[in-house]
Amino acid sequence: MAIKVRALTPVFGAEITNIDLSSPLDPKVFAEVKEAFEEYSVLVLPDQNIEDDAHLAFTQLFGPPEIPRKHFANFHHKPNVNAVTNFDGEGNLFDEDEPRAKFRKGQRMWHTDGSYKAIPSIASLLRACIVPPQGGHTQFASLRAAYNALPDDKKSEYGNSVAVHHYAHSRRHMNITFMNEEEAAKYPFVRHPMVRVNPVNGKKALYVSSYAAYIEGMDEEESCKLLEDLLGYAGQSDFVYDHKWNVGDLVMYDNRACLHRATEYDIAKYPRILRRTNVADSQPTL
Repeated sequence: MAIKVRALTPVFGAEITNIDLSSPLDPKVFAEVKEAFEEYSVLVLPDQNIEDDAHLAFTQLFGPPEIPRKHFANFHHKPNVNAVTNFDGEGNLFDEDEPRAKFRKGQRMWHTDGSYKAIPSIASLLRACIVPPQGGHTQFASLRAAYNALPDDKKSEYGNSVAVHHYAHSRRHMNITFMNEEEAAKYPFVRHPMVRVNPVNGKKALYVSSYAAYIEGMDEEESCKLLEDLLGYAGQSDFVYDHKWNVGDLVMYDNRACLHRATEYDIAKYPRILRRTNVADSQPTL
């Protein structure tokens, strides 16, 4: 049977039902899902109570999975599967003000996964395992809708502009050190176009992120402020879908065409576990 597709907002996002990821997908069913992904940018697949192997198998249909990056705030790694969580390997919740909790709170800023790398991931797939009773949503903002709403002169200006991204820039307002010199050396400044084009359907998206530090050819401080303003512009309510998690939800989102961020919750009181995979791209954006 064909999948059922229900639009979530007027501009992007769709819920996909009549699908079971616990078993291998029929190629025709996958083709329908792939088409919906390219069109809607964010797909919500509820009631997918699956294990990591099935999650990873679904990811691999879209391309090779990335290897998760290990750092001080991440635990419970498996090959190609990452855990977005607020407790350590012994099951202890993070303290409210410790660096690991502050790192998690940094995910409340609008960003695209991996824009601090020369080759960012195409897509991310999040699966809800434990969710807090209040808060802890994930919000998505359509960079395609943001681009479409720009005046023509700005479309032209940004279409000919390059922004420089860096991993540490997204945490610039936070008084913590979360990378040593060796780790920092792995992530030098990288260049990305400010407008990205979907290679399947040709649709354009404004490409900004909290990792974007400045725009080439402009004053760094001035362009940093412009990039922050563009994040606020792209995150306006008309372009946003707010996803309240239920255990078993699997959400797939296009890092080329949308931002995302976590909403607040009591990080020292309620456990939250989302398992994540990323689909690797094969070439730089420039």
